[in-house]
Amino acid sequence: MIIKILNHFDSKVIFECEADSLKIGVELAVKSRANLSGADLSRANLSGADLSRANLSGADLYGANLSGADLSRANLSRANLSGANLYRANLSRANLSRANLSGANLSRADLSGANLYGEKIVKNPIQILNLKWDILIFKVSIKIGCELHTAIEWFSFSDEQISEMYEGVLDWWNIYKPIIKQLWEEHCRGKNDYSQDRDCVSR
Repeated sequence: MIIKILNHFDSKVIFECEADSLKIGVELAVKSRANLSGADLSRANLSGADLSRANLSGADLYGANLSGADLSRANLSRANLSGANLYRANLSRANLSRANLSGANLSRADLSGANLYGEKIVKNPIQILNLKWDILIFKVSIKIGCELHTAIEWFSFSDEQISEMYEGVLDWWNIYKPIIKQLWEEHCRGKNDYSQDRDCVSR
């Protein structure tokens, strides 16, 4: 069958081929070094796909299944990965700067050396899902919802500064602040390598 990969901004065809599935079509596009920036791959099943070194900057991968996919050294800057399943995905050295990972499952994903939120990842971040706001804890910074700050900044903010971030957030912050701080401190004490592959924390 004919596979067409469209640009999600203007719906123009950016790659076309004959393949048995979208997954194979995307792999063919990557092998032919097609520029897939801005590609509409929302909800695509790309489980186990070899997308290493692919240019997927600005691509829409909302809700896509990328479990076990090889995305090493891929350019995913500004890509929409919200809700994507990245379980066991190889994202080593991938460029994830300004990528939207809201609600993405990063459990057991390899992020070693990846550029994520301006920080070079040296060990798996701690991910907490299913709270009012998703949380990602890195060695230097912490992302809560869409707010990204260094850990030092988070724990130094006044009640007024916290209240200005989200409506009704202060009560939530007072409950979870000590838990988040403890997790961050444990994260910092761990080894700065990928020898300890840690599952995401889901609560």
